[in-house]
Amino acid sequence: MRQSTEQLTASSWIRRGQIMLVSYAAMTYTTLFVRAMWGHMYPDPGDNVTLSAVVALVLAACPQAYKKGDMTAKVFAGAALALLMAETYGTQFYDITDIDDPTRRTYINRLEEDFREPMEFLVSEAARGERFRYAMSPDLSGTNVGARWGIEQTGGFLASINRDFFEMYVQLNQIEFYKLTNTKYFIGRGPHDEAQIERFTARNGIKVFENPDTLPRAWMTYSNEFVSDARFESSGLQRVASCETEGQVRQTAWTIQSTTLEVETACPGYVVLADPYFEGWQATVDGAKVPVLRYRRGLRAVYAPTGRSTVEFRYRPQSVTRGAWMTGFGFLLCCGAGLWLRFRAPRLA
Repeated sequence: MRQSTEQLTASSWIRRGQIMLVSYAAMTYTTLFVRAMWGHMYPDPGDNVTLSAVVALVLAACPQAYKKGDMTAKVFAGAALALLMAETYGTQFYDITDIDDPTRRTYINRLEEDFREPMEFLVSEAARGERFRYAMSPDLSGTNVGARWGIEQTGGFLASINRDFFEMYVQLNQIEFYKLTNTKYFIGRGPHDEAQIERFTARNGIKVFENPDTLPRAWMTYSNEFVSDARFESSGLQRVASCETEGQVRQTAWTIQSTTLEVETACPGYVVLADPYFEGWQATVDGAKVPVLRYRRGLRAVYAPTGRSTVEFRYRPQSVTRGAWMTGFGFLLCCGAGLWLRFRAPRLA
C-alpha cells in the first residue's frame, strides 16, 4: 500500500512537471505569434525562443517514454541533460565574430585608418590624468571606435539605455548634455555648435572640437535644485546653501562596478557623479552607508559633509544576491529530490 502511494506521488509530480513544460511551450508560441503579427519580433531571438519551446516539449515527452519502458534510466538521464544544455544554448547563444575574423578585420582596419589621428590626440589628452568622454558626429561612421583606444564615448550603439538617463537627455539641449556628462570633446568634420573650440585636425579632414565649460567626471553642487531621492522626492533631503569656496572632487579609482572619490569641501553639499543612476548602486561616505540620490533624474549623487571625505560607489544589485540564494536553494532541493528518488522512490512501472 505504501509503495503504491509513493509511486502515485512520484507520478503526480512528474505529471505536473509535464504540464508546466507544455504550458510554457504553448505560451511561448502564442507570444511569438502575437509579437510577430505586431512586427516586434526579430528573426534571430525569435528562432532561439522557438528552439527553447521545442526543447520544453521534448523534455515533457521523455518522462512518458521512460514510464512506458521505451527509455532506460541512463538514456533518460542523458537525454534530459542534453536537452537542458540545448535549452541553454538556444536561449543564450549570440553570433559574435572574433576580432581577427577577416571580414570584420577589414572594417576595423578602415575605422582605425580613418580615426587613428583623432583618437591618438584624445589618448594624449587622457594621459594627463583627466577622465573625459567624447561624442561623434552622426555624419561619420566611427560609432564606438573609441573602444579600440580605451576612450569612453557618449552615444553610439548600446545594448540598452536607462530610461531616466534617456529622459534627462531629452530634456536638455545637446551642449548642456555634453557639459553634464563630462563629454569634453566632439569629433566631426565641422562643429556641432558655434561655441565649440577646434583643437585638432587630422590629415583626412576629421577634426576634434572641445566643448566649453564641460564639468569634470565628479563635482560639487551647493543647491537642492535637481537633486531628489530614488522616488523623485526632495522634501526629505538635507538642505544645503551656496558656498563661497568651490569644493574639490578627485576620482582616485574606477572600475565598471565601482568608483572612489576623494572630496574636500568647506560647506556641506552634494557630490554629483556623471555616471547613470540605476537601481543596485550603493554608496558609502567614509565607510558609512548613505542613500544614492538622483541629479536631474539620470545621474548619481550623494550628500557630503564639510571637510574631507571618501565617497565610494559600488554596484551591488539585490536581484543578484536573491538570485544566488534562490539558485543555491534550488540546487540543494534538486540534490535532495535526486537522493530521495534514488533511495526511497520505487522504479516507475
